[in-house]
Amino acid sequence: MKEHCIDFAIVTALELERMAVCHAFGMSDRHRVRKESRTYWQKQLKLKDGEFYEIVVTQLANMATADAVSSTADLIRHWSPGAIVLVGIAAGVDPKEQNLGDLVISSSIYYYERSKVTPQGQQLEPYMIDTDATLWNRVQNLAAWKASIPEPRPDQAKTRPKIHRGVIASGEKVIADAIARNKLVEEHRKIIAIEMEGYGLSKAVQQNFQHIRHLVIKAICDWADESKDKEWQPYAAAVAAAFTKHFLLDRPIDPGNPRSTIVKTRAKNESFDDRFAEIISAFSTGSIVPFLGSGINLYNRTPMSSDQLAQLCDRILHEGLSIAQSELGDIPLSEIELAPLLGEELKRLLRLNRDNPEQDLLRSLLGVPCLFCHVDPMNRPAHCPLQGDHATWDCPLAIEQRLAIAKMNLRFISQYFKLTRSSDALYGAIRRFSRQAKPNAIHHFFATLPQQFAQSSGELPYQLIATTNYDTLLEDAFLLAGQPFDVVFYDSEGDDRGKFKHRRYRQQVSEVIEHREYREELPLGEYPIILKLYGSIDEDFVITEDHHLHYLSTGSFDQKIPNRLLKILKNSSILFMGYSPNDYDLQLLHPIWEQGHLQGHSWFIHQSEPGNIDQKLWEKRNITPIESDLQTCLTELQKGIARETKKYAQHH
Repeated sequence: MKEHCIDFAIVTALELERMAVCHAFGMSDRHRVRKESRTYWQKQLKLKDGEFYEIVVTQLANMATADAVSSTADLIRHWSPGAIVLVGIAAGVDPKEQNLGDLVISSSIYYYERSKVTPQGQQLEPYMIDTDATLWNRVQNLAAWKASIPEPRPDQAKTRPKIHRGVIASGEKVIADAIARNKLVEEHRKIIAIEMEGYGLSKAVQQNFQHIRHLVIKAICDWADESKDKEWQPYAAAVAAAFTKHFLLDRPIDPGNPRSTIVKTRAKNESFDDRFAEIISAFSTGSIVPFLGSGINLYNRTPMSSDQLAQLCDRILHEGLSIAQSELGDIPLSEIELAPLLGEELKRLLRLNRDNPEQDLLRSLLGVPCLFCHVDPMNRPAHCPLQGDHATWDCPLAIEQRLAIAKMNLRFISQYFKLTRSSDALYGAIRRFSRQAKPNAIHHFFATLPQQFAQSSGELPYQLIATTNYDTLLEDAFLLAGQPFDVVFYDSEGDDRGKFKHRRYRQQVSEVIEHREYREELPLGEYPIILKLYGSIDEDFVITEDHHLHYLSTGSFDQKIPNRLLKILKNSSILFMGYSPNDYDLQLLHPIWEQGHLQGHSWFIHQSEPGNIDQKLWEKRNITPIESDLQTCLTELQKGIARETKKYAQHH
């Protein structure tokens, strides 16, 4: 098979720079490629409309000019890339105008080492190499950069990195003297930073016969003075890597390969859905976080008739959730059953006017597939699949959309119980209902994935699995699979309200996560952590309107989630399952990811047809909606994972 041509090559000098780039682009050891004595990392970056960039990343053996020249020459010989970007850290030159962590982007590289020694002294003969005009134009007119940075600032400030564009000085010396720095800056008034590899890379590109575009993107980690240390290097490297990905996602040059679905190859006579190919690839590299909602609990559940549902909801409301277990039988209850039909007064407020000509507009904007399922279930039209004496609740559109409404109703109903009666009865009933349910095939799928990958590649398919569910079905599935795990969960009541707690594998006691050291030292890499964003039914959980408001309004939300887990969330691809497109629980996207825009390309599995509003929102968030029922999704993921693990085992 003909190899794809390389669109961008990214060059780094230090290991921490290369690791930051690989992290930003979702690369792991599985993406390593060896060519002669050089090691590269190769992966595709998905753009829009089936386009993608083929990318390689390399790290220099040593810093400074000589190795930059030889490594870049080998890179061009091995890959013939369309463009090369040098990414990493540099020294700033103006502490009054610049901040540590700010970006510096080259308009030109100023090589300051060249000089002539004469009897009259040393005469400087600096050499300038301009950045490629196309890349320079693209970076000057780049869309606003709002994505999160996966590494915390050492000073804990909320400052966003500023972007400085200008001349970058490059040479052989490590400068740690303010006088020497200032003398160098005096040579060219537009110098904005100092580093050691830019000239070598630019010179190698200039001397090559191929037309290769080049650019230098770095971030400030020190001031090239006596205070020079390594404290800011990890953050600066993460800034440069994250910005580089943002720059490439803006499509600065035309991709050199034809449009693709990223993965097209398949075994003979093997059928699978291309929509899931990139998701499976993300699992195989451990660069994905499953983000699960309560809709997964409805997978293959025993259906209820509409009359049964209405009667159960009414009884829950009027009898204070006191239903004998003997009357429930084997029906696993979900939030839909726990959110009863509201009283007539509230129903009148919600009911749509059937003669209103704006109905179609409302449906188009909100994506509601059925105008009656949510607000007027007793007056469904004759053609409705829920109509009739023996009708069962098997309409996937109605199930998913009604679940979203049920969650919202439950917030207000639970708030009503908390204000007018004892909330203990409400919590007690919900705990009883939740503990009757058993893990289903989706819970078992995520619980058995780590062992599948351990037997093939030895890598975790995911370090973190996040959920807004407060039941224990995931934990139960992990225990049944014999898969170790830790749980980190939110506490919504009592002395620890507003904090996260950590429960270690097979331990009964939970520890409050407070001091910075604990937040940084959560166990990662050995086995997954289950992050329960709305709490755990074993303790306290978010359910009332008060809980939700307190959760999102007190202090900085991203300071509540443990640092290491927040870093994974912000820098990984996300797979949303169990939510409807307008699910209220997805308000969490805004405080976790700035403006709700995810840094890594992510996916949303849903059964409902999103409205125009939701479609625009997903596009802005860097999330691709995949219209699929849970059965199809699970089948394709199982099939694809099995194929990936088998392929890895055969090659090793």
